[in-house]
Amino acid sequence: MAIVVRAGTTPPTPPKYALVQRSKPPGAGLWSLPGGGIDLGEGTMDAAKRELREETGLIAGPLTPIGFASHPEHDRVEYPHGDVLFAYAMIFHATEWEGELRADGHESLDVRFFAPDRLPEDRTGTVDRTLAVLRRYRESGGVFQLI
Repeated sequence: MAIVVRAGTTPPTPPKYALVQRSKPPGAGLWSLPGGGIDLGEGTMDAAKRELREETGLIAGPLTPIGFASHPEHDRVEYPHGDVLFAYAMIFHATEWEGELRADGHESLDVRFFAPDRLPEDRTGTVDRTLAVLRRYRESGGVFQLI
């Protein structure tokens, strides 16, 4: 799952998005959206809030689901006991939170807000795909999308 944390929601301030620099594979060293897996028995909203807190130090306010995707060919992760296929992704949007932005040092090396025209070049493809979903979500008047 991915959590889009947007700051600067009041014009004329341009929006900025929180990205974390991953410390572990897959994507070690790359910038991506906060997020991760869901623990067994954990709800998606709870998992999103937990991942956001762990990776950024932020405590999420209300989360809005903005999309649901299945990319089995793109989201392949290999483990020693065989391939595990991540087939589903839920995308949440947050504009309210508490706390200070900070990397945890375990899953995230760094965490910062970036404007869309100043995204780091060493980012995962998920960043661009997810921000495109957010743009379509806003343009559609807030309609949840299957992508």
